[in-house]
Amino acid sequence: MEGRILELENLIREAKIVEKIDGAKWVQIGSIVLLSSGKKKEKYKIVGTGQANPSKGEISIDSPLGKVLLDKPEGATVTVETPKGKIKYKIIRIE
Repeated sequence: MEGRILELENLIREAKIVEKIDGAKWVQIGSIVLLSSGKKKEKYKIVGTGQANPSKGEISIDSPLGKVLLDKPEGATVTVETPKGKIKYKIIRIE
């Protein structure tokens, strides 16, 4: 129990306030992101550490894809390294 409390205290200590800039949409924790990787479109919810559930489309900010998406604007293109090689995604929409 004490370990979990210390973990939560660290999360709170490292938290940062994110302000919207000119109404632009940026990927943050809680964002639902529609991505295109060519012919295929995928939708993911960005969640915090330890909350991921890939079968429900929820990916952590600590995952390779979550890391490259975090703080990117709608319309940006990102590349993620996967075991099968590099995959390029375009951020189609952020909700």
